[in-house]
Amino acid sequence: MPGKTLLLGLQADQFRHPLDLEATRVLKQLPGLDVMVRLAMAPLAEQFFLSG
Repeated sequence: MPGKTLLLGLQADQFRHPLDLEATRVLKQLPGLDVMVRLAMAPLAEQFFLSG
């Protein structure tokens, strides 16, 4: 197995599927969705890190 290749400057959007990019764009247009998701995920993330 060859050594690792660093992909400097590569951004996530450069290798995401076009339908994923479109879905993300649509979701970003919903006001407040990011805040609601963060609030909903915070207890789960805290539990995950505390149980680790």
